[in-house]
Amino acid sequence: RLKLPKGSARTIERDLDHQTIKAILQHMDIKSRAFFLTLLSSGMRVGELVQLHIKDFALEDEPAVVTIRGEYTKTGEARYTFISDEAVHALKEWLKVREKYMVAAANRNRELLRRERAMERLKTDPRMFPFSQKNAGEMWTNALKNADYVSYDRGTGRSQIHIHMLRKFFRSQLAL
Repeated sequence: RLKLPKGSARTIERDLDHQTIKAILQHMDIKSRAFFLTLLSSGMRVGELVQLHIKDFALEDEPAVVTIRGEYTKTGEARYTFISDEAVHALKEWLKVREKYMVAAANRNRELLRRERAMERLKTDPRMFPFSQKNAGEMWTNALKNADYVSYDRGTGRSQIHIHMLRKFFRSQLAL
C-alpha cells in the first residue's frame, strides 16, 4: 500500500506535452479518446465527467458548451466549460456506438446479475460516459502501457504521468 508523503507532492512527474498526449491518444478506442479529449480540453475533474448526462453537452453550439451541475462539482457550484472541436468530433463518434457499448456491457454482466452480485446496467443510463472513475483510471493506465509511457517514481512508487495531469495541462495552456 502506498503512503502519502507529508507536506507537498514528492512524486517527480514527467512532462506532459502535445507529443506525449498524441502518442497516448493513439492507443485508445473511441470511448477512451472521447473521454480524455473532453477532460483535456475542458479542465474538468474525472469525477465530474463520469457523472455528466448527455443533455449537459451542447455539441451543436460554437464553441461546444458543457454544463457542470453543482451536485457534480467539488465546490458545489455549477459552472460552464467549453470543449475543443477535436473533442466534439470524438464525442459525436462515441455517441454513434454508445448504444452498442451499453448492450455489450449489459451482456458482460449477465452472470453477475443472475447471482445478484451486481446492479443491472440499463440501456437508459443518461450519462455520456456510463462507467466509473476506476474504469477511467484503467483506460488511462492501459493507454500508457500500450504507448510505452508507464514510469513510476522511485521514492513514492506513484505513476509519473497520471490523469490529473490533464487538468494541469489544461490550466497551463489556458494561461498561455
